[in-house]
Amino acid sequence: MQKVTAICCFFTLLFYGMGNFKTLVIRNAVPEPITTYDYTISISMATVYFDLAILFAVIGSLFLYVKNNRKMNPYRRGNTS
Repeated sequence: MQKVTAICCFFTLLFYGMGNFKTLVIRNAVPEPITTYDYTISISMATVYFDLAILFAVIGSLFLYVKNNRKMNPYRRGNTS
């Protein structure tokens, strides 16, 4: 499970960086008055990268949570005898 959590953390950072890069490309672009460039694809890609970063962060956190809760005492829940 530690490998899965580490891989999810890596992909989270990777996709966050890619989304941030796409955002910087959009910010630094200088539109010329004659030719216009449609930034819809870049904006969509940045949104997808940020969504994937959130998804992998949630998956990695879930695996870490499950791993840590498996080590808990199974008799802890409602068993008072």
